[in-house]
Amino acid sequence: MCALGVWQLSRAADSQAELAGGASAILTNPSAQRLQDALATHRWQAVAFDALWLGSEAVWLDNRTHEGRAGYELLLPARLQDGRFIVVNLGWVAGSTDRRELPRLTLPVAPLRLQGLVGTPRETFTLSADSVDAAARVQRIDTAQLARIWDLPLSPRVFWQASALTPDLVPRVPTVYLSPARHMGYAVQWFALALVLALLGYRLFRSEAANAKK
Repeated sequence: MCALGVWQLSRAADSQAELAGGASAILTNPSAQRLQDALATHRWQAVAFDALWLGSEAVWLDNRTHEGRAGYELLLPARLQDGRFIVVNLGWVAGSTDRRELPRLTLPVAPLRLQGLVGTPRETFTLSADSVDAAARVQRIDTAQLARIWDLPLSPRVFWQASALTPDLVPRVPTVYLSPARHMGYAVQWFALALVLALLGYRLFRSEAANAKK
């Protein structure tokens, strides 16, 4: 519970940074240095990239919902015009009721223009160790982990596509989902619950100790 409280405090700080650092004017095929300079003052940067898919297997960001429906966010690597490799989040797609079945999508294979936001992956709290199952499902976007899966020298940045490349995809560009105040409120709740359990545990310990002396 304390860990969850600390995580909510970090999310409050992230939300505040997101509110203060939205994307600036769009950049077209920016160099690595120009992109780094832009992200020094903004959490995300609006960009347009000319890119190629690499024929790599899709990785599915698991446990994502949209309008009450369970599904995935689709992750693929792309090669940019200058030879860099970057993770592309193409958006949300509905999942099957059978966990063994993954969505099937047909994406454009020719060189294409991607347009959206680029930035650092959002930190996500997980209750279990990071893992990749046989269907290449992951619990969070970790560029180092994805680099190992695809065997590519990936950029530490992630690109979020702003428009759907197929009718089945729902764009999931970064946004402030909860206000800093909401995250702070959740943090207080977790710390309060931890304190209550600690006090109950202490009273139980004292009670057991008193009974042992009788």
